[in-house]
Order: sequence, then structure tokens, then C-alpha cells
Amino acid sequence: QTTAGWQAYAPDGQRILLQSHPQDILDLSLPPVSLSLLSSYEKVYLSTDPGDAGAQAAIRELSVNNALPSPLATACYEDSVLCADLPLKTCGDATGTAAVFILRSSHETAVTFTDHCLVVQGEDLLMIADKLVLEQYG
Repeated sequence: QTTAGWQAYAPDGQRILLQSHPQDILDLSLPPVSLSLLSSYEKVYLSTDPGDAGAQAAIRELSVNNALPSPLATACYEDSVLCADLPLKTCGDATGTAAVFILRSSHETAVTFTDHCLVVQGEDLLMIADKLVLEQYG
């Protein structure tokens, strides 16, 4: 444990920094979905609500740990004032070359990947992001 969270190293030497307690992450049950599957797409839209603090914290966590694919385009999954200058992207917009990654706060925790669309939702998106980071790096 460090002042910035829990630090670990992936088998390739990549430093991983987690905000959630490691035991809590291990106790979180999610289907086996790896963020690395998004790297095969020409473009990935990260679709969220810019006003969702949980989603923004999860995005920072994924970014710090180099877990987000590149290139990555920012989008929104529903129209709002904060999304005036961003494209709207939902699972219906996902294609074989452009995936959509929806990250949203919800009372229901779920991680699904269907038809080129990854949906990550839950109450504690930061912990879900930490779990996805750990699963990506093994």
C-alpha cells in the first residue's frame, strides 16, 4: 500500500496502481471480459455521462493503468447539456471496426460485451475499473 493506493506489478513489469482494497476487488464477481479485446478495433468510442463522478473516476483509473485502448474517442450515451460538443454513441452505433465502450453508474452491476459493444455499469465503478485492470494484466 502507498499513499496513492495499492501498487502491484504485472508479469511484464507494468506498474499497476489500484484505488480499491485488493481483497474487495477479489470478492467482486464479474464475468470474464478483458479490456484488451477493444484493441482490435480501428476506433473505440468511450461513451459516458460527463457529469457522472463515478464514471469519471473509473476513466482516470483506467488511464493511469494504461488499460484504455487507443485510439479512443470521447462520446455520450444520452443527450445532455454537458454533451453538446460530443457525439452520441450507443450500442446501436457499434460496428466491426468501431466499438462502443459504455461506462455508467447504475444500481445494477454488470459487464457485458455484445455486438462490438462493451457495457460496464455499477454503483462502484472505481472498484469495477480496478477489477478490469487486474484481469487485463493477469
